[in-house]
Formats: sequence, structure tokens, C-alpha cells
Amino acid sequence: MVWNKTDNQIYFLAKDKDYVRLYTLSPDKKTIRTIPVNEEIVLDFDLAHQASELTYFGMGISNSHRLYSYNLKNSSTCLKDLSEEILKNIQLGETHDWNFVSEAGDTIYGRYYLPLHFDPGKKYPMIVNYYGGTTPTARLLESRYPSHVYAGMGFIAYIVQPSGATGFGQEFSARHVNA
Repeated sequence: MVWNKTDNQIYFLAKDKDYVRLYTLSPDKKTIRTIPVNEEIVLDFDLAHQASELTYFGMGISNSHRLYSYNLKNSSTCLKDLSEEILKNIQLGETHDWNFVSEAGDTIYGRYYLPLHFDPGKKYPMIVNYYGGTTPTARLLESRYPSHVYAGMGFIAYIVQPSGATGFGQEFSARHVNA
């Protein structure tokens, strides 16, 4: 958390399901607001000391690191796109969110990765990647779970978020206690 003397706000990162978002907390109004950013995972940020601006960098499920300048009046400008260079000669298949309601009535969140040039009339093998820990499988291109690599090998890869993961609310994340 960082307190900004310029606007008297507190800035911080927090999980929201399988995203990491940037937030501001107003001590006066006792409100929290999500700052609209251009990445699914904000990895870090830094505030200017005497200006209404910050920088942040992050990535998503289909792009590598990008660095942004953010005017605190809600506008982002990309300063450096490392993804452009890293993925210069690489094509990735599509990704889609796919959630379902469990027998217990809970929404279980997930996403799937399709092979490049996916043909819906064709059958594909599927890898279901279920991480049974307490941290969601983040929406990162560069991760220990190389879903785009699996899709590049002709698999459909489905990432399902585990019951008990943080970022989905206290009741949901408390399921690992004494389990």
C-alpha cells in the first residue's frame, strides 16, 4: 500500500478472482475504487511523488510484460510493450472464460485455450489443469502452467480455479481451513 500526498488516497494491489487489480482507498470517504488498467495482472506500480500520475506494469493470458503511465484522472498510456518483441514471430490460439455452477451452487471459474486454427468440427484431446492449492492460477502468459504451449501442441487446455482459492471471497477461500 502506498499513500499519495497529492490526492490523499491509498493505492494498493489485490486479487480479484484470478486477476490482480490496482485499487485506491479514500480514507475520507471510506470507499475503495478499482482503477481501470489495461492488463489482467498488475505486477507492480509506483506513484509519482509530486504529480497525479503513476506507472504500472503487468501482463495477461496472451501477452507478456507491458509498462504504462497512468494519469490519476483515468487514462493509461503504454510506454513499453515487451510483449511485442517477445511474441514477434509467435501466433497464439484464442482463450475464453468458461465458468460453471457446481452441485453445491458455487460458481467455479475457469478458462480454456484453443489450438491455433481451431476447427469446431474436429475432436481434440483436452488437458484439465487443476491446481489444488489456495492461490488461483493467474492469468499470466509467462507462468509455470504453459497453457498456450499445450494448445500449440494440439490440446484444448482448461484451467479451473480450485475451491478454497483466495480472491473469491472469504467464505470461498475458507474452505481449506481444517479440510
